[in-house]
Formats: sequence, C-alpha cells, structure tokens
Amino acid sequence: MGTIKDGTGAVVSGAKITVINTATNFITENVTSAEGAYYIPYLVPGEYRIKVSAAGFKEVLREGITLRSA
Repeated sequence: MGTIKDGTGAVVSGAKITVINTATNFITENVTSAEGAYYIPYLVPGEYRIKVSAAGFKEVLREGITLRSA
C-alpha cells in the first residue's frame, strides 16, 4: 500500500502499478485511486521490480526490491 505523487507532491490518480516477482515473473497490477493510493495484496517474500506509469509522466522502474516476512 502506498501513494504515488509527482515531483511537486501532488497525488497522481490513474497511475498503473506493475509489480514483477523476478524469480517467477509473476505480475501483479493495480491502478491508483483518485487520492493516488494503491494496494498490492498477497505478495510472497522475494525479489521484485516495480514499474509505475501514468499519462503525461515518465515511466519509473525500480529493481532489486526485497520483500521479507517477519
């Protein structure tokens, strides 16, 4: 769960969030709400890539994200 904001701090609604498990290539997608919020449930521990794209914005890709359970 999180919020997508632009460089000025304004929320970005309708942004597509793509989460990719790098070991299995399993893809989970969601779209931000009018408040810029998103929720990606049921991720298993592992390594991930996250891609965020929205009309009028440069696509952002983050790699090497490790999800661990407590």
